Amino acid sequence: MLYVTVELFRKHSYINVENDDDAYLTHLLETAQQAVENDINSSLMAVEAMYGEIPTSLSHAIMLQAANLYENREPVAYGKTTPRQYNYSYLIAPYIQLT
Repeated sequence: MLYVTVELFRKHSYINVENDDDAYLTHLLETAQQAVENDINSSLMAVEAMYGEIPTSLSHAIMLQAANLYENREPVAYGKTTPRQYNYSYLIAPYIQLT
């Protein structure tokens, strides 16, 4: 189950190309969603059960991750390396399950 629609992700990422592959964008969203779940040590389904819905900060974190994957498709980046966005860490912090 995707918690962010392809349409919303297109708006977030300014993807206006009509022929951009929706299957690829869905794949990015699934990958980003799994990354968020790994980072918070919990499934989004469990978070949804706890709060009644997915908090918007987590859906936004999914879009940030997916946009990063969309923009950085190669395994090597030339130039200065930077850590993951502070915004992402800030958005997921309240939902991290400590084990």
